[in-house]
Amino acid sequence: HEKRLRRERIGPNKQAAEQRLREVLSARTEGRYIRKPKELMITFNDLAKRYHEWAKVNNKSYEVNKRHYINQVTRFFGPKRLVDISSWLVERWKAERSKETGFTEVDRELACLKHMFTKAMEWGLMKENPAQPVKLSRKTRQRNRFLSHEEIARFLSHLPAHQRSMMEFALLTGLRKANVLNLKWSQVDLAHASLHIPAEEAKGGRDLRLPLAAEAVELLARLPRHPESEYVFCKEDGRPYRDIYSGFRLAVKKAGLLDVTIHTLRHTVGSHLVMNGVDLATVKDLLGHRDIRTTLRYAHLAQDHKRKAIGKYGSLFTNIFTKPAEEEKGSRPMAVTP
Repeated sequence: HEKRLRRERIGPNKQAAEQRLREVLSARTEGRYIRKPKELMITFNDLAKRYHEWAKVNNKSYEVNKRHYINQVTRFFGPKRLVDISSWLVERWKAERSKETGFTEVDRELACLKHMFTKAMEWGLMKENPAQPVKLSRKTRQRNRFLSHEEIARFLSHLPAHQRSMMEFALLTGLRKANVLNLKWSQVDLAHASLHIPAEEAKGGRDLRLPLAAEAVELLARLPRHPESEYVFCKEDGRPYRDIYSGFRLAVKKAGLLDVTIHTLRHTVGSHLVMNGVDLATVKDLLGHRDIRTTLRYAHLAQDHKRKAIGKYGSLFTNIFTKPAEEEKGSRPMAVTP
């Protein structure tokens, strides 16, 4: 009608554009106001803000890693409108991000991105999930790295003072990083040398009750308690520690260690338990594994331990087998000719 034309970007597929065109033509014919769908105006930054609020309440690992993943994907997608984000754009992000970090980190961030779009659909902000067709790498990098006694001593000597007690406790219990950082005094029973991680904070969604070694009890007993904080390991203001990566990585570097992460401490506990003759079923319970298959990563260490044990046992029998023969040979009577 010789009026100004307006162009709208609807989304990544033709069907959505055709549907929007029908709505516009119908509204114009009937003389109604052509409303612009709210999803056309919402940016990824808007979604990230809402998702942060949701994750704080519903995700138990929000402070430990979820917040980091949200911030990482927002770095790329932030100012973009949700309707402009296509599967191809997600693939491009995945390719660029893979140049900056390893596939494990990319997979975790992509899983977070997929869930963000899923929630956006639930909240009526999007009609489809553009990250759904994008595949996770799903590569398995089995970390069997563990620290020797000498490496543990070197590593601990380079830690900042406020982190040393945390890392020592992790090495004495095998707890996951999140459980160490979020540990509360109410979860610890020093009198009975035990601790309790409730199901909502445990990875497997089940209560975790563990005995404490005497050294772990002694360590906790020495720790000063903040009068206004419920956390075992906390800052001067009573808040729990969240960012411990910088001090950890610096200690690893100064100690001259390679391929060591915070999770390596947990593998160290499992490995040394097995090498000291603890059976895999008990290791499973102590580490809080839900499935014995997770614990089987230490099976080769158990075999080495058994091989050494049977070697000692075999040498014992070798002595028994050969000694009588030698004695008999040395005392054999000689024939005497009359």
